[in-house]
Amino acid sequence: MLERLEKMPTNLHVDAREFTEHGRTGIARYLHNILFPLRNNADPAIALLTHDSRHIPSDLSNGGIKILTLPALPTPIVDQFILPRIAARADVFFSPYYKIPLPGRFRRILTVHDIMFLRRRDYHTFHRLASEMQLRMAVARTDIVLVDSDFTGRDLTSLVPGADRKIRLLYPDMDEAWLQPLPADAATRAVNTYAESRPFMLYVGNFHPHKNVDLLVRAFAGL
Repeated sequence: MLERLEKMPTNLHVDAREFTEHGRTGIARYLHNILFPLRNNADPAIALLTHDSRHIPSDLSNGGIKILTLPALPTPIVDQFILPRIAARADVFFSPYYKIPLPGRFRRILTVHDIMFLRRRDYHTFHRLASEMQLRMAVARTDIVLVDSDFTGRDLTSLVPGADRKIRLLYPDMDEAWLQPLPADAATRAVNTYAESRPFMLYVGNFHPHKNVDLLVRAFAGL
């Protein structure tokens, strides 16, 4: 990612609204891992767009990254009226998901982590069709589509023909803290507290249908 940014213009605006008071979501963690190595770099100059600067991680807000506060207006108005005006000052607008401002003459980079939410038929039809339309328009308007895996790239191309010309594979980064050995006493306390010392399976995420947790449980049960 760093090498790609070095080849781009130096003024980068980032949709940072996924940093909220509700804790660190997967997309927020993905975004943090991309931004953290760049926090003290003068090139690219980075501005984070957020509704509340208090929710920006302190290790980003204390660096050389600028923070711009968005007005508290309905999301569609912010997305397609406010963001284009602000991003007009940027060379590149980066979104950690597939939601981007459509108007404007700046370059766009968006991320598609997966499209399972469109493959699940238990989703409400209107929501699925609206999400698919938004995804198609975003891919058509953007310059680069980052995907987490080859599978997501192929899946997206099957839905949006021609998307493969814009797709770039960027594996999610992992914070060094995840690579540190867990103290034995901490692991024991967790097992005793949450699993009553029985064998257990750890899943980190929510239980929305597209997470396929039911399939995950059945797969482990089959082992």
